[in-house]
Amino acid sequence: MSARRIAFAVPGALDRPTGGSRYDRRVIVELGHQGIAVEVVQLADTFPAPSALDLSDAEAAIAALPAGLPVIVDGLAFAVMGEAAARLAVTRPLIALVHHPLALETGLTPEEAAAFRNAEQDALRHAAAVVVTSAPMAALLATDYAVARRRIHIAPPGVDRPDPLIVRHDHTPIRFLTVGSLIPRKGHGDLIAAFAAIRDLDWQAEIVGDATMNPAHASDLAHAIRTAGLDDRVRLTGALDEAAVARRYAEADCFVLASHYEGYGMAYMEAIAAGLPVIGTTGAAEAIGNGGAMIAPGDVAALTTLLRGFVTDAGARAGLRARATAAARTLPQWDDTARVVVDLVGGLEAKQS
Repeated sequence: MSARRIAFAVPGALDRPTGGSRYDRRVIVELGHQGIAVEVVQLADTFPAPSALDLSDAEAAIAALPAGLPVIVDGLAFAVMGEAAARLAVTRPLIALVHHPLALETGLTPEEAAAFRNAEQDALRHAAAVVVTSAPMAALLATDYAVARRRIHIAPPGVDRPDPLIVRHDHTPIRFLTVGSLIPRKGHGDLIAAFAAIRDLDWQAEIVGDATMNPAHASDLAHAIRTAGLDDRVRLTGALDEAAVARRYAEADCFVLASHYEGYGMAYMEAIAAGLPVIGTTGAAEAIGNGGAMIAPGDVAALTTLLRGFVTDAGARAGLRARATAAARTLPQWDDTARVVVDLVGGLEAKQS
């Protein structure tokens, strides 16, 4: 394949400890492996609530790129760049990368959600193509955001699967692991409530996630842990690098995350890839698939039942472990993810020629 060039505009540093940033990093690396030269354009880390200056700077940075160069813009920024996107799209194909619509973030007022939805729908009108991480996300954009299905390209996240898979043995106490930023959408409050309901059992839990994205909510979670008397059982570790998170996947007995909604849910898939039993919600059904047990988002009673069963029933643990192991062997790899983008870029080049 002859070398091609694209630009990839990301809000903030690429090494941020979020699923979206991990996705962006890996796609950029894999595009290089497949013959695409990627120029990374770093935008302000204030998106999706940029100042007028940050928004102007973002437009100027993309406008300074060569005319005709395809530009992927991470959805955290693209969603609020409607007017800028209209101007930029005149001279270059813009590719919106939508991890999940901003309007679906938990904790927004109806007015805030409506404002985000309207802004993102407007911005997406100016995208030559839209990349999403799941089929449900593609369907949502088509039905609720008026994006023509022909413009949507599905590129699910890949995994790095240990080979061979880790041989697991139960620990005493049972070790639960959660990986997810400390924001309302991740459902950590529901999980803490469920943990409080099984305090009579022998277990420990670690919640790994960035506390800086919503400091007030992170503080509320710490308070909930103290109030429930779980200080010595539930540990908030903050953000960790990828190597440290991989070690946690290897050492845990069960991954549990009570997300209210996920555009995909990379942490679930990474846990399954390591053969780690998974308890999650139908808010991340695409990522969990047959690899774990799911309850409805917000159903603390059902979550409590699953956690109690995992601690007390060796058969339940073995069953979830077997499901994760079987599912791990079918997960996509990162080169599959990048290939979708490579084909997309090729199609855009063909239209321009």
